[in-house]
Amino acid sequence: MEKYYGKPTPNSFSDIVDQYSVKEINSIMTSTIPFLNYWKNAKERMPSFLSGLGISSTPRTLAFEYPTRSFDTNKASMTDLMVFCDHWKIAIEAKFTEIGHKYETIWEWNKEKTENRSRVISHWLEILSPFVDAHLVEDSIPDIPYQFLHRTASSCEGDLNNACTVYQLFYNETN
Repeated sequence: MEKYYGKPTPNSFSDIVDQYSVKEINSIMTSTIPFLNYWKNAKERMPSFLSGLGISSTPRTLAFEYPTRSFDTNKASMTDLMVFCDHWKIAIEAKFTEIGHKYETIWEWNKEKTENRSRVISHWLEILSPFVDAHLVEDSIPDIPYQFLHRTASSCEGDLNNACTVYQLFYNETN
């Protein structure tokens, strides 16, 4: 199983950890610490992880901090870990101290209704469209967290049949 940081170029797990900036690991309370600790033994973890999702596929590639291009020149959606299997693409987003955090909804993120932000939302919805039974537009999903939209769209981007988005939650045992 190959491992990458960002777009695929082979790396050892140690090299991947070195790619994380001080900004991403500036506190022991960041999700990056338990997340990397959990996935450092990905080869051993992956079979039970995939089984728990009901997926019987072979993981080919793990890409940490995987970017999915947004609309035009807007900031890419960075997925903590993208798992590429034979017939699946699985986005994993880690959460630790952010668990109780209320994320900005689509309506809150674009309450000014700017043309650029509406195009960004339309971009993510277009990526999702092959995977949903309804025609989604910005006004039909105002209460969905914006982060959830672009993370889910990231797992659906590309020429594939099966996509999955997982929020991996870590807890502080003292709380």
